[in-house]
Amino acid sequence: MGLKYSILATEGAHDQAALCKLLRMFGLEIFKGNRKTLDTFWLDIVPQRKEDDSLYSHNYVHLPYFFTSQTHSVAVYQGRGSSLSQNISDIMTLYPSYARNIHALGIIVDADTKLPHEVAKMYTDKLSTFFPGISNIPGIITAPSISEKLPRTGIYVLPDNNKKGTLDSMLVECASHVYPDHKAGAEVFLSSLDLMHKSHWKPFDYEKAVIATIASVIHPGIANTLSIARDNWVCDQTITTVSSLANLYKFISDLLELPSQ
Repeated sequence: MGLKYSILATEGAHDQAALCKLLRMFGLEIFKGNRKTLDTFWLDIVPQRKEDDSLYSHNYVHLPYFFTSQTHSVAVYQGRGSSLSQNISDIMTLYPSYARNIHALGIIVDADTKLPHEVAKMYTDKLSTFFPGISNIPGIITAPSISEKLPRTGIYVLPDNNKKGTLDSMLVECASHVYPDHKAGAEVFLSSLDLMHKSHWKPFDYEKAVIATIASVIHPGIANTLSIARDNWVCDQTITTVSSLANLYKFISDLLELPSQ
C-alpha cells in the first residue's frame, strides 16, 4: 500500500510551527530540504530553483514543511494569512491531481474576531468546488466512502471551534501549565506598561505579547515562531491538560488517520 499524502494548510508562521510540532509528536520525521530526496508527489507546490539542491537554503518564508513516516507524507502549507483560501484554490486549479489524489486536506485557521462558523463557511464557499464534501461546521471531518475517491476533509477554527480568538489564545492557556511563573511575570510586566505603549494593539495582540515575553526569557532573542516549534507550548503535558489543544491533536489524528503513539 502506498503512502497517504495529506495537506495541512494554515494562515501564518505561528500556526505552521505548532502543526509541525504536533506532527513530530505523532512520530513523523521532518524533511531536511534536499530537493533530490523530496517525494516527487510534492514538487508542484515548492519553488523551482536550479542553482542548488536545498529547498531551505534560501529564506522562503512560505515554503511548506514536509513530514513523513512509513505510512504518511504530510505537507504543512502556510498560505500567507487571509490569502490562504485563494492560494489553496489556485493550487488545486493548477494541479487538479492534488484534489484527486491526496488522502486528506485539513484547514487550520484562526477565528480572530469572527465566529468560527463564519470562518469555516468562508473556506467551504471557496473550496467546495474541489472538495464537495467539505463541511462548514468547524471540527467536523468528512470521510467519503472509498467508492467516491474523494479526500478526507475538515476545518479546525482556532482556538477551539467555538469562540473568537487565535492560536495564541490557546498557547497562553498552555503557558499556565508549563510556564506558570513566566506567564505571571509577563502579565505583571505588560500590565505595568502605560496604555500609550499599547494603544496600537489589535485584538489578541496581548496574547502575542505574553508569548513573546515568555519566549524571550526561555531563549533571549528568539522569535515566537521558533519558540512554538522548539519549546514546551505544545507537549504531552499541554495536550493532556488544555482541552482546545487536545481537540486539535485528535482532529489531526482522525483526519490523517495517524496511528496512535
